Amino acid sequence: MEEQILNCLQLIISKYGNDLAIQVEQVFRNETKHFKSGGFIETLSPGMEAFKEFQPYGWFVVDKFWKENPNYAPAGIIIKKENSSGMMESRGDRRFLKFPNLEASFMTVAYILNSRGGDGGSWFSVTDATQRKKYNDFLKQIKPRFVNQLINNK
Repeated sequence: MEEQILNCLQLIISKYGNDLAIQVEQVFRNETKHFKSGGFIETLSPGMEAFKEFQPYGWFVVDKFWKENPNYAPAGIIIKKENSSGMMESRGDRRFLKFPNLEASFMTVAYILNSRGGDGGSWFSVTDATQRKKYNDFLKQIKPRFVNQLINNK
């Protein structure tokens, strides 16, 4: 799986640049226990909760992206117990988006963060600046090992 993650991050670097790729890796690492959580393995997602039944599942910021790139759209919904992250405890069973492959998930997250000005903190809260800052401060503690490897191998 590591090689697939590296390929996805290289694609993000090529399309959006190093800084956004770092944000994407940090969000994934935080939300998936460094790519090892059961939720990630089953959904390939960093905990993208489905708030509505059908696409865009409440994720309206990415609806146009999925329509233009149907290969990146989620394959459906899975009900899973939410993992605890560095910012909050589990809230029990939740409905999460399941992606067909890692590239779809990574490119979706990159698109979302890019549309929000490259703000990784917006993954935790779009509206609360204090929570965004807190999340960004937390993300800064996470080493983007894969992106660093890609940057240093150029």
